[in-house]
Amino acid sequence: MAIPYSKITEILGVWASNDLPIINFTVNNVLEAIGENDSEYDAVLKYLLRMDGFELIGKKMLLCPDGHKGRTFLLNEPIDEEEIFHCWCEHDYYYDPDSTILVFCFSPDFIYQEKKNSKHKNCVC
Repeated sequence: MAIPYSKITEILGVWASNDLPIINFTVNNVLEAIGENDSEYDAVLKYLLRMDGFELIGKKMLLCPDGHKGRTFLLNEPIDEEEIFHCWCEHDYYYDPDSTILVFCFSPDFIYQEKKNSKHKNCVC
């Protein structure tokens, strides 16, 4: 089945144009929003990664031992394996590649463009 790339682009535009743009979303969030299942994960991941540095900013997010979302780092940013991170649940934890997820947020330019476009769509000119 073909990936609905136009649907992905549309949903990203909606998310970016919200008063508070969606941040730190995952491939699974996108799959759910477009009504696709996990079998399309790799294709959607590749598509989102191609947008990295343009519409999107890809990041690594650390999770505490209880699975709470923690600090984020750019994909190519090194993480000090000696640094101690603190979670709101009071756990201290270190960087562990197995407790890291890939997340995306929008570039400021993309947010600006989508907010501008959404205002024009709602305009009765």
